[in-house]
Amino acid sequence: MEVKVIEETKKRLVVEVPGAGHTLCNLLKNQLLQNKHVRIATYVVKHPLVAIPTMIIETDGKTSPR
Repeated sequence: MEVKVIEETKKRLVVEVPGAGHTLCNLLKNQLLQNKHVRIATYVVKHPLVAIPTMIIETDGKTSPR
């Protein structure tokens, strides 16, 4: 599975995850949210026919979103 970085800053990471489904994205999101330094962890599928999930991860800056 290849991950494409769309945006990366010190506190924010946005990546596309081609081939991933809702199951994997939900699992990843829930695991990320267990980290106390992660403020936002979510994903978006812009259109069901073009099912490329975009993961959005934002931290408080004390840890890298990567």
